[in-house]
Amino acid sequence: MTPSNAGGMSNGLARVRVRFVAELRVRRARLIELRSQLLNLPLCAEALKEIGQISHKIAGTAAILGFPGLGASASAIDDAIDQIKVWPTAPDPALLDRIDRMISDMELAPEKGDCT
Repeated sequence: MTPSNAGGMSNGLARVRVRFVAELRVRRARLIELRSQLLNLPLCAEALKEIGQISHKIAGTAAILGFPGLGASASAIDDAIDQIKVWPTAPDPALLDRIDRMISDMELAPEKGDCT
């Protein structure tokens, strides 16, 4: 890599980060909707599955873009949902707390640069 194209990689990564932050707002709004469905057992399984998909996407990208705390939080949720053996099931209170924390972290991430 030459110095002339190193700056291009930074600019490219910066553009991806801007898009990621914009998508966080949309994903956060969807997570809030899904979180409200978790107390309704008939809707719970599908809501958890979608929360897992959203968390997986965030976990795979967040750390690379400077949000390692958010990435770790999303990864923990993704892993916890993957461990559920019986569907439908009411979510574990610890999982609900993690989801609530991630929703909060998603709001703060663009301002703080990361969440811990």
